Amino acid sequence: MNFEKILIVLFMVFGVGLVLIGIVDILKNRSANNEELSKSDTELKYLRVQGFIDIATGALYVSLGISTYMGKFEAAYFYMLVLGIALVRKILELTIKNQIKKMKSN
Repeated sequence: MNFEKILIVLFMVFGVGLVLIGIVDILKNRSANNEELSKSDTELKYLRVQGFIDIATGALYVSLGISTYMGKFEAAYFYMLVLGIALVRKILELTIKNQIKKMKSN
């Protein structure tokens, strides 16, 4: 197994981890679990959206990794798509965090 295949497998493992983190975040940020906390409903919605973003990103990493590992997709395109997905994910997370900060300051 060469270095490229190992890196692709690591991205797939990272993707599975992101899916699990997203599921835990969604379950943790349900309204029923946060009645005692001082989180508003809109803040919980933003946190749930962040969980869905984690799940979608992880699923994309896993599916791209599987298709690249099987040889149906070139590794160079895989790395470019992973970088693009990571940038879009970061932009979405920063937008969500800014919205939550605005809500807390009001």
